[in-house]
Amino acid sequence: MNILVTGANGQLGNEMRIVAKESQDNYIFTDVNQVEGVETTYLDITDLQAIKQMVAANKVDVIVNCAAYTNVDAAESNEALAEKLNADAPENLAKAMKEAKGLLVQISTDYVFGKEPYNIPCKEDQQGTPTGVYGQTKLHGEQKIKTVGCKHIIIRTAWLYSEFGKNFCKTMMNLTATKPQLKVVFDQCGTPTYAFDLAETIAHILDDYKCENDNEEYGKSGIYHYSNEGVCSWFDFTKMIAEYNGTTACDIQPCHSNEFPSPVKRPSYSVLDKTKIKKVFGLRIPYWTDSLKQCITNTKMKNNMAKRNIVITGGAGFIGSHVVRLFVNKYPEYNIINLDKLTYAGNLANLKDIENKPNYKFVKMDICDFDAFYKLMQDEHIDAIIHLAAESHVDRSIKDPFTFARTNVMGTLSLLQAAKLYWESLPEKYEGKRFYHISTDEVYGALTMNHPEGIKPPFTTTASSAEHLAYGDDFFYEDTKYNPHSPYSAAKASSDHFVRAYHDTYGMPTIVTNCSNNYGPYQFPEKLIPLFINNIRHRKPLPVYGKGENVRDWLYVEDHARAIDTIFHNGKIAETYNIGGFNEWKNIDIIKVVIKTVDRLLGRKENEDLDLITYVTDRLGHDARYAIDSTKLQKELGWEPSLQFEEGIEKTVRWYLDNQDWMDNITSGDYEKYYEEMYKGR
Repeated sequence: MNILVTGANGQLGNEMRIVAKESQDNYIFTDVNQVEGVETTYLDITDLQAIKQMVAANKVDVIVNCAAYTNVDAAESNEALAEKLNADAPENLAKAMKEAKGLLVQISTDYVFGKEPYNIPCKEDQQGTPTGVYGQTKLHGEQKIKTVGCKHIIIRTAWLYSEFGKNFCKTMMNLTATKPQLKVVFDQCGTPTYAFDLAETIAHILDDYKCENDNEEYGKSGIYHYSNEGVCSWFDFTKMIAEYNGTTACDIQPCHSNEFPSPVKRPSYSVLDKTKIKKVFGLRIPYWTDSLKQCITNTKMKNNMAKRNIVITGGAGFIGSHVVRLFVNKYPEYNIINLDKLTYAGNLANLKDIENKPNYKFVKMDICDFDAFYKLMQDEHIDAIIHLAAESHVDRSIKDPFTFARTNVMGTLSLLQAAKLYWESLPEKYEGKRFYHISTDEVYGALTMNHPEGIKPPFTTTASSAEHLAYGDDFFYEDTKYNPHSPYSAAKASSDHFVRAYHDTYGMPTIVTNCSNNYGPYQFPEKLIPLFINNIRHRKPLPVYGKGENVRDWLYVEDHARAIDTIFHNGKIAETYNIGGFNEWKNIDIIKVVIKTVDRLLGRKENEDLDLITYVTDRLGHDARYAIDSTKLQKELGWEPSLQFEEGIEKTVRWYLDNQDWMDNITSGDYEKYYEEMYKGR
């Protein structure tokens, strides 16, 4: 199914992101509040037409509405906005789902009850006087959904808390840790609800719906109550928070609710009867103390991750410099250590703009130097490694396979062993740690090019070219069998295996990603695109291997850095993710696009430099076709490339032409010798 989640950056929305990782369904996470680094589609649910357009474009089967105006006290002075968000917006969603013959899951509240005293748990059909404007507007939302008549599941919940956003649990974790004494209300009782438990329940309901959906009716439509099992007061809740958080030095005392005046009077007893949801959907609901303990454990781990010391290897290289820049700028609370040997492709000029940032440090080191790296782990208290350092040029590997085996295999093993020894020496062991290894799609071998004329591809994204084609029926998937063909790809395949072995053997939290061909600023000009830009600029020959018909998938480097960021923070341990641009191109077609773009930007005649193309003898073992499928990453973590290939080429060419000094500095001396030797007599 295609499932649209609103309010995706709130408490419940973030928990839905977590449960979605285990689902085979396609989730679209939306919000009006955009959070940097979190893939979110903008959607204003007060705009009916915008909802309908998104539902139609994504063929949405279910909407899970986690969005709401939830500030109970503020609602008293802002009734119009609360009504708009809590009543009118759900009505819009209901209308869109009725038109699409889909299901609306609406999250409501126990505040639809309230002022009248209840001494027994509230059932779904019980009538009450809503608590304040918030309760009134949420009840109106329920009523409007039922009036529209779409298939619906309305879930009333209570005392929601999580690891995300502002909530009572996180507030009390902080207060009990910083205050010597605290007064907490004892005369208001209810049941806390861990948002993750609710998210899992929603996922369970959606699976049930998928099994029974007939596109016309859903026999289980209706209102349901959900909270964790058990009852407690705010005072009891706080005492348990302090105990699980280890902040028992705080003297927590009970007090009456009237000691904390509020524009809204909360009920003394607000407990939901959950018999119906347990019976209808076969649920077993966790006890509140068990869920609270889990939430606090997760919150403490999340907080520890917020203050990270991260080594990024190969951080002065092409891809590495973009990852370093992104992390340094985006996460000022992280300490980022750029570790690089500064070989021919490593260039600190790539990072001049961040070299003086307080959270950035450069260390010159060979990743094969185990002792030095182990000491660095200890001295800097490293809790995460993003490993990009590698010898990466296939042509060089054919001439010197030993260097590739040393760096790519033994260097990776050196990092793994140092991380293992250091992390296992810590009291928390591997908790909160991560070893993220960046690899290549070349480990998969080569694909058959059984459609050399090109066919319509089975997938597309916003990044796909207008002329996007596929040149074969098959693609590289995360479970594609390894079949490397060059010393470079063989060395990378071996390093991938070692990373996975350290997880399987020692329990190290590892992630592996395999990416397609990158392009963009700061790339060393032995690679096709910067090489040809520079050669066109100087009217030098453009050496094309064979007939130029080899096919590659192309990914703009800044999109790759974004993907690494997303996977590092949200990827599942021990998983593999493919990162690609959904962009197959023949080399000769890329070259023609580059020529056309450079000629235009230099003010030359269109295709003036086509005559520079020179066909040279194909290199050994030149694979015919690579094509990567990254739908797993798109589906599970919400990432996709941001630029069409032609846009990316435009940005890339402009950068190299605008930064000629950078290019001139690295295309002198040793590089010129390498270039002449590589293509001499071919």
